[in-house]
Amino acid sequence: MIGGVNYSQTVILHAPSGLPNNVRGFILSANSIKVNWTNSSEINGYVIEYTTGGVTRNVVSTSENEIVLTDLSPMSTYTISVYSYIDLPSVNSTVTVLRFDVPSPVTSLSVSNVSTTGITVNWTILSSDNYVTYYTISYTPSCPQLSSVNETVSVAPHQSTTTYSYTLIGLYSGMNYTITVKAGNMLGGSKSSMSTLIQTESRIPSGWPSSIQVSPINSTANRFTWNKVNCSERNGLITGYTVIISNSSITYNLTSTERYIILNDLVFGTEYNISVAAVSSVGRGPFSHPIVVEIGIGM
Repeated sequence: MIGGVNYSQTVILHAPSGLPNNVRGFILSANSIKVNWTNSSEINGYVIEYTTGGVTRNVVSTSENEIVLTDLSPMSTYTISVYSYIDLPSVNSTVTVLRFDVPSPVTSLSVSNVSTTGITVNWTILSSDNYVTYYTISYTPSCPQLSSVNETVSVAPHQSTTTYSYTLIGLYSGMNYTITVKAGNMLGGSKSSMSTLIQTESRIPSGWPSSIQVSPINSTANRFTWNKVNCSERNGLITGYTVIISNSSITYNLTSTERYIILNDLVFGTEYNISVAAVSSVGRGPFSHPIVVEIGIGM
């Protein structure tokens, strides 16, 4: 009241009619998260509320549709609420939950589309609140002469799917592989998944036995031995061997399930050409380069 006269003024305060949309958090470092969103109505700014472990903090943003939250606690789960405001904040907010942690281990590891040189690996991430930016697929061949291989696949975070697949190519045929998958983000990688063991399809051997040697057993019998095919060239399980022993007048075409064969009645002082090929369930591989042996001479 001024001079006996009542004066009043009505002030109308506005609150947004719509909520922020598509609120998402992105891990930037070991203690910071970027949060962004979209908004369909006209507003003056935003209030961001983030809670972990029962502790709530607030920050006021300008009209920008993103903000970086710092000094966060790693290995925590944050509930992030975004309110828009004009004069007053919106009554409700849009909420997202972000695990500020390394991802959970992948589950349900399986394989499909197995061929002679390829395998498709399939897996599931435990839940959609895992923040994942890459997967590492590790595969170890059973051949000790070969090394394990890691392949990293980048993915966009916040994908709606929790099931993924990746095809390994250029593998060795007939080889057993032990496969694991890890999920990862800027904070590190998850524990490895349970491993799965799978064998690529077989084909005929591409290598041959090496180091053929002949040793006399007695005056009429000789023992021929050879080394295994290199494990990277077996292309499957070796089930036997074909041995060709020949000279200008005769050819022996023999088989053995062992890495040796015993021959009787070879002619003393006669030269023989000897070659060996490995055999699998798919077929016979190439013969080794023939060696020339003179029976009884230098043996």
